[in-house]
Amino acid sequence: MKNDDVLIGRYRLISQIGAGGFGTVWKAFDERMRRFIAIKVISENAPTSAKMEQRFWNEAIITGSLSHPNIVTIHDFGGEWHSGENRYITFLVMELLEGQPLTRVLATRRPGVAEAIRWGIQIAAALEAAHENGVIHRDVKPSNIHVLKNGRQLKLLDFGIAKSRILAADLTAEGHWVGTEPYMAPERFTSKRIDPKTDLYSLGCVLYELLTGRSPYLLTPLAPPSAGNPEVPGAVDELLSALLASDPDQRLESAETARSALTDIAASLGSVDLTGAEKGQGAPRVPAPGESEATPAEASPIASWHCHDGGVYTVRFWDGATLISGGEDSLIKMWSTNDRKHLRSLVGHAPGFWNRGVRDLALSPGKGLLASAGFDATVRLWGIPEGEAVRTLKQGPSLFTYYDSVSFSPDGRLIAAAANGSSGINLWEQGTGILLHRLNLGGNRVAFTPDGRLLASNGQDKVVRMWDVGSGRLVHSLNRQRKPIRDLSFDPTGQHLATAGDDKKVRVWETANWSIVLTTNEEHAVSKVRYSPSGRFLAVCASNLAYLRDSLDGRLLSIIRGNGSPIVDLDFSPDESLLATAAGNALQLWNISEVSNTLHDGGERTR
Repeated sequence: MKNDDVLIGRYRLISQIGAGGFGTVWKAFDERMRRFIAIKVISENAPTSAKMEQRFWNEAIITGSLSHPNIVTIHDFGGEWHSGENRYITFLVMELLEGQPLTRVLATRRPGVAEAIRWGIQIAAALEAAHENGVIHRDVKPSNIHVLKNGRQLKLLDFGIAKSRILAADLTAEGHWVGTEPYMAPERFTSKRIDPKTDLYSLGCVLYELLTGRSPYLLTPLAPPSAGNPEVPGAVDELLSALLASDPDQRLESAETARSALTDIAASLGSVDLTGAEKGQGAPRVPAPGESEATPAEASPIASWHCHDGGVYTVRFWDGATLISGGEDSLIKMWSTNDRKHLRSLVGHAPGFWNRGVRDLALSPGKGLLASAGFDATVRLWGIPEGEAVRTLKQGPSLFTYYDSVSFSPDGRLIAAAANGSSGINLWEQGTGILLHRLNLGGNRVAFTPDGRLLASNGQDKVVRMWDVGSGRLVHSLNRQRKPIRDLSFDPTGQHLATAGDDKKVRVWETANWSIVLTTNEEHAVSKVRYSPSGRFLAVCASNLAYLRDSLDGRLLSIIRGNGSPIVDLDFSPDESLLATAAGNALQLWNISEVSNTLHDGGERTR
């Protein structure tokens, strides 16, 4: 097989990214869903047999039956005759995981105690979900655990030899065992007993290796991790002793018990549970501010100033020293963040049918162009920083509507603008102003995926829609919200989409399978949600409050009360040291560098 081969007319191979004894893994592109995926193929040199094909099929069925943030997602399974190789190709389609196997991480460094415990929580949570669905993995080891690119989230892989109640047949030959010896429970060698406790022994082996840098295999006597590292709590020694008990009847009761114990240990260390899911739920419920989590100190503004007569609608950082705002006075104004000095005004938008003002601003990727959306049903382009008018896009939806949001594609080639009240979305070619597509089921907020292939729009009809940018076709819909959706934002990797709306919740969706991996609960309806440039933070506007949260676990980091008026927009400075908010007729600046530092945790939490 080679680059650009297409399987079943849908999956285009891009490059080989991995290989094992019986299979190869390719990065590929799903032409139908317009997303990058990984494809696992039985390799040409693998022994061909009905049993090998059956193991591959088992992996697809078993993994596909599981849905959990810490378990790899399977999208498809199939096969076809490949004339180039003169053989039948069997393949497995799964989410593309960016990052590296845990084995590679351990080859370069040993994680800190808090990080090891957080990773242990995630492995235990994955096993808990598997066991609840009647699946025993049987091969839990570092090479089957993937550390995502953000360095904080783990995924359990390779259920090829798993045992499941939905597939009663066991392909292991009589008198043989399958697995990886250093991580296998003792009873696997001496009896036919296979139950969830065999995975718990493997969990203990991995956790011991995370904490000590050594596998417990053949270590006699087995020294507790605290013997080599006094920072390891005694509770960890006790937990590992229970996980690594030779007699399964003396071993820890369940993966749920292990996860709970590790979570308690993490809390005692001042760490957090990063599983991405609680028992019985597809996503964790994060308490509302002031409910059950400790309320952090409220932030204080470092600057506040009047900027627009009638009110300010939108704010964007051009760089760390310059802010751009748009308001009800139909003006776009540029400001110095150092002394709040007014640098210049951009004049062009006229009053609209119902109102006047500049509703939204967007900067091109190189920040040389500014796009503004106004009540006059136009999108205007400006050269920055001088502010010269470049072009006006006038194809307004109708006399009675206006543009509510505007966005550049990641390559700066396209501009999307959405009208109020789900009246439609226009997609233009930026360089010529040619209207490429008119999307009639759009929303009033738009966001491009970071790869530029899809455009997301919200809707008053409670639906998030994903549009193919090239064809203008609707390719996917998310309709699990109960109330209208007000805003959406992709993280920089494109792996997650945050949506927010009138139900007072922010939901984070994993774009590989469109499952909800995080839900936060706010005090009021949420009007804006935004990822920070690095993706570490989520900022949320809810009435006259703004919240700053950890983007991975939803932990509340800071509360921003503003000037008493509803906070209508916010933006991060490029270095994430400042947050700008727009409320009433004023802009405010907040120093969030101290909050940013709390996520570094000795380097463990950086993306």
